[in-house]
Amino acid sequence: MRIADIVVYLKLEPGTAHRILKALTAAELVSRNAESHRYSLGPLTYELGLVAKPHGDFAAVCAASVLRIAERTGDVAMLTLRSGLDSICLDRQEGSAPIRTLTSRVGVRRPLGVGAGSLAILSALPVATTEQVIQLNRTRYGQFNGLTADVLRKMVSKTRAIGYAYTHGEMYADVGGIGVIIRDANGAPIAALNMATTVSRLPMPRVRQIVRDLRKEVLLIERKLR
Repeated sequence: MRIADIVVYLKLEPGTAHRILKALTAAELVSRNAESHRYSLGPLTYELGLVAKPHGDFAAVCAASVLRIAERTGDVAMLTLRSGLDSICLDRQEGSAPIRTLTSRVGVRRPLGVGAGSLAILSALPVATTEQVIQLNRTRYGQFNGLTADVLRKMVSKTRAIGYAYTHGEMYADVGGIGVIIRDANGAPIAALNMATTVSRLPMPRVRQIVRDLRKEVLLIERKLR
């Protein structure tokens, strides 16, 4: 629609309509065609649709895997999903370890890249998309243990090189995590299966074992999605 049509349809002042559309466009809920100057639904509306009932279905598909990772590691296991510039925790299960790193809870949104699952998702996106996300979120990262865009870029590069996300106190003091990407039936990165614990509980031999466990569960999830 043209802005003139929107003004008439919603009975808004032109200035008010322009401000609302500008905010919605910045949030990717609305897109503006540079040639026709017409507005349409933006890409985030699709992702918000995913947050509704299909997300419940997706969480159900992954629920057994999240629980098994928590039981196998004794630590906190999570299912993390991308939502625009953010990631959202869809499921969390606690293991039996006496010290539990509860840095997130179901429904919490964080800038994409913060946390092992979120980092795995960010790193699996196309290079140009990853950089765009980092640029748009750069002012938000500092609240997570002083994380900077440059440090996050290095972590993305490492994640791509080793094939899984590994955090070691960069985002939360003394908290580490491991995340493995989940792809849909078309191969697109949509979520991650991840765990979190104290840094002292992540020596490299254990990291490698947890990565194997996560990948095994991700394979099961991806087969169900196909």
